[in-house]
Amino acid sequence: MTRIRLQFVHEFHDRHGKVRRYFRRPGFRQIALTGLPGSSEFMAAYEAALAGMTAPPPMIGASRTKPGTLNAAVVAYYQSLAFRELAPGTQAMRAALSLNASASSMATRQFRGCRRGSSHNRYREWDQAPRVIG
Repeated sequence: MTRIRLQFVHEFHDRHGKVRRYFRRPGFRQIALTGLPGSSEFMAAYEAALAGMTAPPPMIGASRTKPGTLNAAVVAYYQSLAFRELAPGTQAMRAALSLNASASSMATRQFRGCRRGSSHNRYREWDQAPRVIG
């Protein structure tokens, strides 16, 4: 079998025995290469990595953002052209305001879900205790 040697490609077996191939160039992040070496899929991924093109990084917090929530609205606003065209100072001010709004909605949600604890029962018992007037 012919072996193809490509610059910056490292091949190894992981702990499960699966063969993994990564493009590792000094000063750059490693990029996983899919497909078998020599296939069109593999060569396309290799050429893209060699050219410095990588997939865009995932959005931070995207998995925690639920549709229809205040957080989803804030994220959509940050990504809008209207927000990105604002001056940096205005962006910072509006970001602080939206963070306060989302934090207050979180506090409200936590307050609605709280249960009366032992401190509530303690005060009720204190109110019912006989009082000495003297």
